[in-house]
Amino acid sequence: VLSRRLYLPAVRSGLADPPRIVSVDLQPMAAVEGVTQLQGDITSESTAARVGQLLSDVSSKSTAVQEGR
Repeated sequence: VLSRRLYLPAVRSGLADPPRIVSVDLQPMAAVEGVTQLQGDITSESTAARVGQLLSDVSSKSTAVQEGR
């Protein structure tokens, strides 16, 4: 959903720096355009650190977090 609502419209409009989306799950995930996927436990320090590295240069006002269900 975030890819369709944020990433793809930004790319289509020619935005030079489209939103960065990171998805984390314990299970393997199907590929989604514009989404960096990490397989791991979001409660583990190593996974949380990796997410932090991937988002380190993104401003806080452009960062969204969504919990899967």
